[in-house]
Amino acid sequence: MKILRSLMFIIVLAYFLQALMNDEMFRGQFEKNLELLNVGSYEQADYTVASEEERKSSLKQGLVMDDGETVGVLAGNQVGKVVLVEFYDFSCIYCKKIASNVLSVIRNNADLRVVLVPLSIVGPFSEYASRAFFAAAEQGKTLEMYEELLVKTQRLNRKSIDAAAQNVGLDMKQYYADIKSRKFDKQMREMVRVLKEFQIKSVPALFLNGEKVSGQNASVLQSEVDNARTLQKKIKEADDAGKTHDDALSLLHSMGNE
Repeated sequence: MKILRSLMFIIVLAYFLQALMNDEMFRGQFEKNLELLNVGSYEQADYTVASEEERKSSLKQGLVMDDGETVGVLAGNQVGKVVLVEFYDFSCIYCKKIASNVLSVIRNNADLRVVLVPLSIVGPFSEYASRAFFAAAEQGKTLEMYEELLVKTQRLNRKSIDAAAQNVGLDMKQYYADIKSRKFDKQMREMVRVLKEFQIKSVPALFLNGEKVSGQNASVLQSEVDNARTLQKKIKEADDAGKTHDDALSLLHSMGNE
């Protein structure tokens, strides 16, 4: 019995160490690939590191560029006051693991404004997948393509990405025309600029109203959305009453401690 317990402990420990090594390898590769973005088609993505205040403000506003366009793809409630921003990569195994949770939260919160930022860092087909995602968004299939590529597609390559586009019902002639054109180049550069300015070091990275989300399972995400919604309501009440936002924060914290 002791031998069996020892074997089970060794197996669990080995699994934990392997997962830890895989995570460190992934983060190391992500940062290495990030450094390579200074060359090729991304060389025009000039940037300066944003301050914490600038980063939070931009994320809270939904990554709106100077021309009024959104960095990434806007989904959910177009005018929602609670803003969820996700940085992810279609080749990222961790992004795939939480995709169903993200979709669940989006679909269960009609007031949630969502900005999906599909980076091209992790794998050789990430950029093609990102461009395919933008092409799908142009045809009104944003969440369908997000789900198809992150949840339903196991191995990412051009064939599987094109199959995903067909599965969600895209006009394939228009899809291929958009993919072959350079119409998404600006978006690709802007995503890299934001990634570097905000010093995003790994994916997935989720933010609610500018604040980093601490957990990524469905219940934690929903709780974070509920808290952000409550805080937004308290801030509005504070504004209406002529109080400061610090008063709203203090009230929210006191409610949480009851």
